[in-house]
Amino acid sequence: MVSMLGLVLAGTVRGEEKSRSEGQNKSGTVQSSDASQTKSGTVTKVDVAAKQVVVMVTRDMTFSVTDTTKIVQGTTSTKIGDIKVGAHVAIDYVRKGEARVATKITLSE
Repeated sequence: MVSMLGLVLAGTVRGEEKSRSEGQNKSGTVQSSDASQTKSGTVTKVDVAAKQVVVMVTRDMTFSVTDTTKIVQGTTSTKIGDIKVGAHVAIDYVRKGEARVATKITLSE
């Protein structure tokens, strides 16, 4: 009886770990990687070739830029090469695994 209880408990722990790795937190709430978030800060690095922008928020955060990322300054569309170190930006992004993928970058005017 005790060994069966141990197996049941071990299975529960393994199941909980599996469900967390599939996007659920401890309470069982599903964490969507598609939930958009926004961070604002100062650009510390722009790598056009790697399509990445690093922004100092409370720490340096790296954002990937894709072909579908909208980059704007006011009402004018722009491109990653126009983003300069020292510029203040607001970045809307989604998490894709460990990566932060920018959906929109707004440069301050």
